[in-house]
Amino acid sequence: MGVRDDLVPKSSAGRRSLFRTLSADKPVLVVLHGASLPAQISPLVPTAPGSVVLVSTQHDVRGLALDGAHMVDVEPLDEDAALRLLTTVCGDGRVAEDQVAAKRLVELCGRLPLAVRVIAGRLHLDPTMTVAALADEVAEEPHLLDAMTLPGGGDAVAHLFNNAYRSLSADAQRLYRDIGATAVVKVPDDLLARVGWRDRTVRRAAVEQLLGMGLLERIGRLRYTQHPLIRSHAARLAQDLTPSHAERVVTDSIAYVCEFAHFANQAIMGSRRWVATEPVTGVSPFPAAGGRAAALQALEEWREDLLRVARVASASGADRQVVWLAEAVTTALYFNHRHLADWVEMSRLSVAAARRLGRFDVEAQVRCTLSRAYADDGDLDKAEIEVEGALALLPQVDDPILHGTVWEFYGRYLDLAARAAPVADQPAARVRAEAAFRTAIDVYIQNGERRGAALGRLFLGTFLDATGRPAAALPYLELAREGFNDVDDDRSAARADAAIGAAHLHLGHYRQAFDELSAAAAYLATAQLWHYEAEVRDNLALAATALGDRAAAAEHSQRAADIRRMSGEGQ
Repeated sequence: MGVRDDLVPKSSAGRRSLFRTLSADKPVLVVLHGASLPAQISPLVPTAPGSVVLVSTQHDVRGLALDGAHMVDVEPLDEDAALRLLTTVCGDGRVAEDQVAAKRLVELCGRLPLAVRVIAGRLHLDPTMTVAALADEVAEEPHLLDAMTLPGGGDAVAHLFNNAYRSLSADAQRLYRDIGATAVVKVPDDLLARVGWRDRTVRRAAVEQLLGMGLLERIGRLRYTQHPLIRSHAARLAQDLTPSHAERVVTDSIAYVCEFAHFANQAIMGSRRWVATEPVTGVSPFPAAGGRAAALQALEEWREDLLRVARVASASGADRQVVWLAEAVTTALYFNHRHLADWVEMSRLSVAAARRLGRFDVEAQVRCTLSRAYADDGDLDKAEIEVEGALALLPQVDDPILHGTVWEFYGRYLDLAARAAPVADQPAARVRAEAAFRTAIDVYIQNGERRGAALGRLFLGTFLDATGRPAAALPYLELAREGFNDVDDDRSAARADAAIGAAHLHLGHYRQAFDELSAAAAYLATAQLWHYEAEVRDNLALAATALGDRAAAAEHSQRAADIRRMSGEGQ
């Protein structure tokens, strides 16, 4: 600022006084790097109009907001910038040659600049390493942070996080480790209470300190997450410093997610018979009014974490929780929104857990639903293996109603197999499918399972309609709807409405078909049961066309197309 060195005051107070004098008359830009306390910053704020103070810090100085400071969180790089940084440091053409692997690699780095530089340095130091090979190596690392090192002990990323961790209070350090140890990435506040943070005041203070240090991110009301590398650091500290406590956090978080999924399942599917689910006490987080849509939305938001928890539970030997979680998530989420890859993996984990538990009943049920996932994905060979595996388990299953379930799913598989068979083989295949449906209905009726009997009739009626016998299908579909209404299963009753509408459409009863289908579509849309809604919209478009209502036909066709497009994008 033009002051000779020999005239600069020796004391801090004198220097501050001189700074205020020199900055009082003209606007200045003051850049402060590494400040850790608001008290270090406030004395250096100039008073001249037009002045600007830019503070760069990793510490919590949000108290300056009371003085009018504007906070700017520095986010990780976007994908393009991260790729440019990777390319620049790597220094050759390997990144350009494999853009897919390069994008995967920068995502594994969480697009954190320092981590990208370290990974690029690994590529630079080893010209024989391909980008794809390094991405695979990083992805397979049990602790992601361990991959962010350079030969010779270059662990700058871990050093960065260690420094931040040491500056935390004891409570914030403990919360940091606990969040890293949980089995989920999106952490709700009440899960923190479940794993030991019951004192709201203490919990809130620790959360706020982590937020202020950038070691925690707010992703919603009372919902948090960590950058992947920060989470890896926190998880490693939890295992190294307090292994027994970290294990309890994992166990408690798995139990929390299982109970959450159970309440969501109840809200979406209603009270029904379960094979693996265990009794749960407590108050459901989903209100009676609008609970189904809220529960479906919650499961969607937590979709990746649900599968992650199943993996963690399986790896830690929590087989009871694996089968419990799989049953709830499959029926509540995958039946309605059809995330087929997730469905298959969750089911495979559940089959393995059921085998270890000796639960042939659970294994048979999971194989049935897994066959449906494979069938929906167009892989009838795998669907056949699973459903016939369930049939083979029946002699060891002392549950007559489950026998009906297996025959029901076997009929559904045979129905699809008959449609895919050569024309000459279809009549015999249809006979087998119809026999399987009728066996399921008989088993359900013999054992007083009214909802099961209604399901069997729904699928038999749908089968008959699909094979060109809509008039024969209608009595079964009407009985199915009546049965669902008797047991207050409005979701399945709407599916029966849709099937009845389709049968009337095939019979040429276009007005009746349109009315039945409209009622079904309205319910399914409100309940967010989009997998079923799309097919109903297709039929509504056909009925509207037959009735001469082109506007309605276009509207329903567009709605069906939107559902499929959004589903294809995983939204």
